[in-house]
Amino acid sequence: MSGDNHHYLPQHLQRGFAAMRKGKTTLVWGYRGEGAPRLTATGKIGARNRFYSASGDQTMTRYENGPFNLLLTRMRSIPPGGRADPNDAAELVSHLVFRNAHLRDGMKFAAQKMATAAAGWADDPERVRRMLGLDSVRPTARFRAHLGRAFDKDSRMKALPVPREAFDDVAFSLVRERFGGLWADTRSEMRTWAIGLLGASQGALMGDLHNEALEQNLHPEGVARQLGALDWSVVAAETSAVLPDCVALSFDAEGVGAPLMMAGADRPLVAMPLAGDRFLVGRAKGAPELSLHLWNLHAAACSAEFFVAAVDTPELRRYSRYVGVRAWSGIDATLEAAQRDLERRTSPEDDAPPLLAPPWPVAAPSASDGRVSVTFNGLDGEDVQAIGQALSILIGDHLEMEDLGRLDAITFARDFGAAAKALDPGVEVAAAEARVVPYGTQVSLTPLVLRDGVIRTHLLFMGDIGRALVADDPGVRDAARHVVAGGLAWVKILRMREAAFPGAVASVLSDRLDHQRLGPASGGWQAYFAARLSASAWPDADSQQRSLLLSALDTLQTALPAHRLDYRFHGDAEQLGTQAFALAGEVLVHAGAWLGHRAQTGRPYLPEQDDELLGALRAADLVYWFDLYRADLEAFWERREAWESFDEFLAFNLHVDRLLWPHGLIFSRTEEGHSWLHVPLASDEARLPGEALKRWGLSLRRRIARLFAGFKAGSAMRGRSNS
Repeated sequence: MSGDNHHYLPQHLQRGFAAMRKGKTTLVWGYRGEGAPRLTATGKIGARNRFYSASGDQTMTRYENGPFNLLLTRMRSIPPGGRADPNDAAELVSHLVFRNAHLRDGMKFAAQKMATAAAGWADDPERVRRMLGLDSVRPTARFRAHLGRAFDKDSRMKALPVPREAFDDVAFSLVRERFGGLWADTRSEMRTWAIGLLGASQGALMGDLHNEALEQNLHPEGVARQLGALDWSVVAAETSAVLPDCVALSFDAEGVGAPLMMAGADRPLVAMPLAGDRFLVGRAKGAPELSLHLWNLHAAACSAEFFVAAVDTPELRRYSRYVGVRAWSGIDATLEAAQRDLERRTSPEDDAPPLLAPPWPVAAPSASDGRVSVTFNGLDGEDVQAIGQALSILIGDHLEMEDLGRLDAITFARDFGAAAKALDPGVEVAAAEARVVPYGTQVSLTPLVLRDGVIRTHLLFMGDIGRALVADDPGVRDAARHVVAGGLAWVKILRMREAAFPGAVASVLSDRLDHQRLGPASGGWQAYFAARLSASAWPDADSQQRSLLLSALDTLQTALPAHRLDYRFHGDAEQLGTQAFALAGEVLVHAGAWLGHRAQTGRPYLPEQDDELLGALRAADLVYWFDLYRADLEAFWERREAWESFDEFLAFNLHVDRLLWPHGLIFSRTEEGHSWLHVPLASDEARLPGEALKRWGLSLRRRIARLFAGFKAGSAMRGRSNS
């Protein structure tokens, strides 16, 4: 291949079906549906513009011009009746069925069918939510099972480098985001939306993942392993055989053919035409003999767009009308079965909470006597008394007696940094969560501490916050009261959490990926709670919180692509993941704080009334997500202190992933339970050459500068020595 015209059906393969040759050009007959066949050059059929990524095209070209052409030539040299090496046959067939457009288009077709079916399931949107498990914040076991049944027999998903779990998460989030608003429109509009969302969008995603898979492995291991177990031989064609655009077919016990990649895991009989006069046939032990007298009819029906032949005959013209009839039949059957099952079951399942025990014994707090330990470091005596009185009023307004059992102490310190370092947590707390009150400048901390086996919160404030509590300016006083009230809110939140799941706040999750995401995810909903609990202290805090949210969105849009580009050169996935989670956490915290404050003060977010925020969300592809996040936070708030499963907390982890998907970062789990970060090259492909040159040039300049500096230093030393 060369240029932008990428062949997914190699020209060397097509030349085995040559109708004639004109100089160096090979012509084949291309049959497309009802129209008359056209004599077409191999360079203009079985190809699409930029079908592969640039790097993928280079890899494909090297393989095709070397090992592939030799392998295909070797197979064609085997006389009819001869045996073929199973490994060679598996390599050839698995590569050809995996690289082509039939595979990619099948995924898009499946998504469209799913969306179309979903649009017509029922007239009751809430029933559809329950049927699909969309009334949960993250995919339930039921949702994954339903979606999984549609793809379990589809080897394409198993061949992709991103596990199906990641695909489930993407599909689930996108459907949830848009489901509510679009259901209110007409059914025809919803059907159009569904097809566009789960068809075009997921089709594009599948294209990116398909390219990434091909760059990593030109032969899907699962398919190649199954094909390698068959007994392979070359069989003579009874009539001039055609080449379908799916390349190879799998036949069931009744002799009905289906595209190989649509046939599921059971492939007892597989056939692929090597040329117009012979086939490569694989049989499982005990499988019946394969009759190929109707091959051309099966091949036409299993082709999605066209088939290639060496001849133009009335029979092939009749068969061409069947193009596409069985191209996606396997997907149809699995989706219909999944839909029937959805309509029979209406309740979502919950996953078990994947917790480990706390790293040390925990105890419940004893009844509080109402006294609170307050320390003032570096503050004057007159200030201390006034601050203490103001603080006492705030504590009375925002905490109940039962909350005080989770309050360790309160510290106001002139040297905020030194006080933070000097704080004794009592034990190395293993909590995954960042517990920082959301303000642009860090003015307070709410670290967890362990005292007598009880997990508590210590409130640490800058000394200036204490002085501001008693300032003459009402605006300054309100802002300070809001900071302190926010800190007190974290105490109440800790009491709620520990009442529901004792010790969970300091536990390490058995699932590493969930544990990594729990910090930024929990920071968001806790900021929402804290904002609602502290809103009365300063109802006008809205503008400041909005500014912080806009700043966090802008940072996500600018910093994350830069970190991702750096990753292309340092290759440290752990570093990129840490940076990505931190940026996502900032957005979740500030979004939660702003939405919580708005909700508590009775000022819901209306997109049409805030062009700047709407523009920032639109630039980040988060408009629909933002409304969904608001709804999830509100529902979680309504269930406070009535939580039944820790999975309700983990459900917010998916919001972390959702912020990262538009930037080409997809997290998944390995079979061993480790977290895995997928970063498709297409996200930075256009920038890499220029960036590599720029970094190389910068490195060269630094080396020259160091060399020149050393030369000058050496000259100076020699000069002093000579003098």
